[in-house]
Amino acid sequence: PAIGFHLSLLTLLGVASTPVLGLLSDRLNRKPVLVFGMLIAAALILVLVVVGGGWKLTLVVLFLGIFIYSLSPVMLAMAQDQVGEGVRATATGFMFTGNMAFSVVAPFIGGILVDVTGDTRAAFFVAAALFTLAATVIAIIPLTPAAHRMPSEAKDGAS
Repeated sequence: PAIGFHLSLLTLLGVASTPVLGLLSDRLNRKPVLVFGMLIAAALILVLVVVGGGWKLTLVVLFLGIFIYSLSPVMLAMAQDQVGEGVRATATGFMFTGNMAFSVVAPFIGGILVDVTGDTRAAFFVAAALFTLAATVIAIIPLTPAAHRMPSEAKDGAS
């Protein structure tokens, strides 16, 4: 029951925080919201390694839920900002396909890591590293919304 409780809590906080992070990304800018959120998620994943159980685990899961699920819509919005009007559904399709493909492969990779290293923490370290890498890539890539491109570029969806 404890695992189910914590997974439900993780999802519940994601559902509750998604509109808030979406609003922040609309008001402030998507890039800082994503970078900050991913770095916080990476840090919280590392905290999971050392926290143990009990109320401390519940508290970390609460905070992790704020960032794990609520960043996906912000990423989607950022991608849609980058593409032209005629390809938004295609871009969304690729985003969802990539997300689902990673969701299928990640548990196998995590399992292999744990089998090879004999340490469950290895999967958490890799997850934290991937969040940190994603935050770094988003921080350094130049973003130019389609609305700010020349009309010929926005029309054909060129970047």
